[in-house]
Amino acid sequence: MTNSKMSATSHGADESLLLNKIPAEIRNTIWALVAVKDSPIVVSFYKPYIYEPEPALLAVNRQVRSESRSIYYGDNTFEGMDWDSTQRFLEFVDDNRLKLLRRLDGFGSREFLCYSTDILGEGEGKLQWADDVVKGWLKDHAARGLRQDAILVPLPVFRNGRPETEYVPWPQLHEWVWKWAHHTHYFARKNDISIESNGA
Repeated sequence: MTNSKMSATSHGADESLLLNKIPAEIRNTIWALVAVKDSPIVVSFYKPYIYEPEPALLAVNRQVRSESRSIYYGDNTFEGMDWDSTQRFLEFVDDNRLKLLRRLDGFGSREFLCYSTDILGEGEGKLQWADDVVKGWLKDHAARGLRQDAILVPLPVFRNGRPETEYVPWPQLHEWVWKWAHHTHYFARKNDISIESNGA
């Protein structure tokens, strides 16, 4: 082994020894402060092309990468600009990263919410289409580690009379939509307003 390789190996070992003096819970808190974003990480494979590179933290050394990568991919929400960008993103990421994903907005709230104001009418067909798309993703990528409950569908929910975005795990979609639709109709009747005016 050359002197340079021995030096690099020794340096990496020294860093790991120093890191291990810090309790794992505190290390994870530090990694989360650096790696977890306040807003979704948007992915688009169309113009404008958007794919945010991993934070430099993941390139510090092997131990930091191992500990922080699961936090970066597990605690952030990744948002496909549209469903096709999500499909390309799933094909782009490797298996190790794919199995760490816990929050993937596969449709993009801007694209999907505009169809969600009339869940029991026009929106019902959109939801069935979304259901078929997700089943296709799982068929292609579940064997690589893609989790069903990691795929989120953005839908509007009323809080204090104002619409907000709720990210619903795909396995809970139909149950949640039914509850949401009836709550929305009740809210509209109670306040004598149209449902469409309270969509996205």
